[in-house]
Amino acid sequence: MFFKQITSVALVLLMIGCSGGTAEGPRYEPDPEGGIPTVIGDTIETASGLKYVDIETGADTIDASMAGDRLTVHYTGWLTDGTKFDSSKDRDQPFEFVLGQGRVIEGWDEGMAGLRPGAKRLLIIPPELGYGSHARPSIPANSTLVFEVDMLDIEPAPKIPEYDEADLETTSSGLQYMILKEGDQSAEATKTGDHAVVHYTGWLTDGTMFDNSRGRSQPFKVALGAGQVIKGWEEGLIGMKPGEKRLLVIPPELGYGPQPRASIPANSTLIFEVDLIETKEPPKIPDYKQSDVKTTSSGLKYVILEGGDGASPERGDTVQVHYTGWLEDGTMFDSSHDRGEPIEFQI
Repeated sequence: MFFKQITSVALVLLMIGCSGGTAEGPRYEPDPEGGIPTVIGDTIETASGLKYVDIETGADTIDASMAGDRLTVHYTGWLTDGTKFDSSKDRDQPFEFVLGQGRVIEGWDEGMAGLRPGAKRLLIIPPELGYGSHARPSIPANSTLVFEVDMLDIEPAPKIPEYDEADLETTSSGLQYMILKEGDQSAEATKTGDHAVVHYTGWLTDGTMFDNSRGRSQPFKVALGAGQVIKGWEEGLIGMKPGEKRLLVIPPELGYGPQPRASIPANSTLIFEVDLIETKEPPKIPDYKQSDVKTTSSGLKYVILEGGDGASPERGDTVQVHYTGWLEDGTMFDSSHDRGEPIEFQI
């Protein structure tokens, strides 16, 4: 699909506000042989270098797409020589993604803003808004990409829950929170060291959504107290019970402070709605016998817990591993399993 880190494909555009129906100005005609449509007239070019042509503007009775919306589209992508490299229509499987979250190429995040269901657009994406100098299996480096895109559906971004500021609890650190929904009162509350599995949505104070775990259809797991998340989360998730929904208002000093992020300006107050799905006990240091401990000349100690197959890696080889780390008192401080991503490095 056209994720930044994953090979496949996606799309692009921008959009001018206009009523539903056929677009005025430049047009394009589909190629009966399935190749790149023929552009009639001049394309519209944005400041970033993205070019597009509209043929259908979509339903004017529905709000246009904006950052945070979940979009469902069909698309076909070509290289400029007419080579088709991907098509959701060929798979008969529409593509879904959340707009403005950096999960697709920049040309898509720019170009899909402002579209309505029923819109059809041709996008011409320069390399710097596509994959740039990075080649993909079916896309050479520095390729201009051409997409025909059909907007099928828009699921509006979730809004900040309505709340009364007088109902917010304020802690000594400056974190503000309130319980939107009580959890299972018979369950134990989260504590430092627990693994919390949550769904969440994050907004800036102006209502702009900058992240949403539900848009990825995958909950987020965090080891509390391990420094994996911002301080406001470390504090704000303590004391929750499964099923509880909590609103967090996190000041900049408990968030990202003066460091801007892709969609978060510097010194931003962040608002989160967090749903605790479940709490898991953290993994413990495996049991082992002292007699099994081996010591190297450098003083490193190790135990083989389970033998593997194949040849052992040598210096210069690249390996991929999962790991969990603890302090001697059993406190877990990091785990690649929590992130669901092994690490890769050269020996």
